[in-house]
Amino acid sequence: MRTSCKACKLRDGDTYRKLDDKKKHFLVFMMGDFRDAMIILEELLRRFKGEIPAEIKLETRKGDSHTIVVARNQQKHVFTVGWRQFVESYDLHMGDSVILKYNGNSQFNVIIFDKLGQEKALSVLLDPFITQVQDRRSDAHEIGSCMAVPSERCKGYLEYHYMNLDDEKKYLSMLMMGDFQHEMIIPEEFVKRFKGKIPGEITLETKNHCSYIIGVAKHQEKLVLTAGWNKFSQTFGLLMYDTIVFRYKGNSKFSVIIFDKLGCENALTVVVDPFLAPLQESHTNATETLNPSNIQPQSAQMQSPVESMNTSHVLLQPMEMQPSTSTVNGLPMESPQLEIKQPHQMDKSCQGNMAPINISSESSGLSF
Repeated sequence: MRTSCKACKLRDGDTYRKLDDKKKHFLVFMMGDFRDAMIILEELLRRFKGEIPAEIKLETRKGDSHTIVVARNQQKHVFTVGWRQFVESYDLHMGDSVILKYNGNSQFNVIIFDKLGQEKALSVLLDPFITQVQDRRSDAHEIGSCMAVPSERCKGYLEYHYMNLDDEKKYLSMLMMGDFQHEMIIPEEFVKRFKGKIPGEITLETKNHCSYIIGVAKHQEKLVLTAGWNKFSQTFGLLMYDTIVFRYKGNSKFSVIIFDKLGCENALTVVVDPFLAPLQESHTNATETLNPSNIQPQSAQMQSPVESMNTSHVLLQPMEMQPSTSTVNGLPMESPQLEIKQPHQMDKSCQGNMAPINISSESSGLSF
């Protein structure tokens, strides 16, 4: 099994820091009194090779741009002017998280998740009836764009349309919790957001193009990552409160980004080690079995790693994937074939009167 020692991790970290900043992702958790100002952790800044400018732009997946002033306070970098408008525009709460990816010219593309790992539809879909204010700067106290805070009804409307996006246009986040090293329950929120049928076998591909085939079994109406998951977890040294962000690529394959509990990207998933042969896809044999004793129920209200420390868009046709059957310890295991129910069911008589949501066909620059 491919494992890393302390020296390997230090070498990977050094190689990662030397990469072009445009190839890096950072995960920022909403913690403490974040609404008016947000301190960026020093661990994240050390991963960024360039200098953080005094003013940056955060661009969401729907194309909105927000200008944020970055101040220095006691050697710390703090998001200040413009940050509160950003927080209000996307209804950010404690435990929510934001992925940042540098795009050059002081601009960062962002993906926004709630505390359950669901991408915020507000940041993806453009509702023509929600007032939009373009990015502006009239003085030092008025920077950034904002929009009227949407009601729960508007959020439900956007969520309904997000659910109907093609699965390849969605990002999903999963937090490592409980006894996840051997088997990992796929959160119900993940399954609901996925419009297609999750097959009995999926492939996880890291940014450096290493691929792992993972079995997906059904146990007590829950979907569980089984055969191959333990190898994946050990290879990348997954720990409690690490985060994996998924994006579906079609043909049962997901691209993944792995972050530690501080939001630093797992360097081993990004750098290419010339002294190791490339990892090849391989089917795991049936000795890696589904062990019900290892499966720990996960609370719907998942604790964020921050709390534990106390501190793109085109409407496409539905995806259909072929079901499969698998065998564990010589016994047939039912492969998942779930018909996903939409949480925001609407009277069909109303659907014909709904105004269309504008969804940009341009890539947000966050593909991985």
